[in-house]
Amino acid sequence: MEKTVKVLIAEDEDPVRELLLRIVGKKFKNAEVHAASNFDDAKRLLEEHHQKGEAFHLLITDTEMPGQGGGLELLEHARKLRKDVSVIGMSGKPEYGPKYASQGAGFVEKPFMLPEVVEKIRKHGEPHGLEMR
Repeated sequence: MEKTVKVLIAEDEDPVRELLLRIVGKKFKNAEVHAASNFDDAKRLLEEHHQKGEAFHLLITDTEMPGQGGGLELLEHARKLRKDVSVIGMSGKPEYGPKYASQGAGFVEKPFMLPEVVEKIRKHGEPHGLEMR
């Protein structure tokens, strides 16, 4: 039986969130994908799944979104719950790239090209057993 890899997408822009959901669902065969449209919902999902013993393996997060924090704060919170969680930050502001890199996370600048985001997801999901279709 193949391992299920839990992925959380935290993105406030509906079209971007829907595109990421489709990408992960179509390109990766063993992903269980969840989504949140703001920081607070994403933090709640991280905590709920952790409490059930089903912590997320991969977090794909926008950097700036509504709620009580942003992507870097979400990264920090996710790592408190699961030390080996992989994170990919996204932003239209390239200056965030080094901030994610300093935390051992990936970064994708918006607007992104489909092959670039698929490769980042593959690279950061692979250590957890994420497999491409």
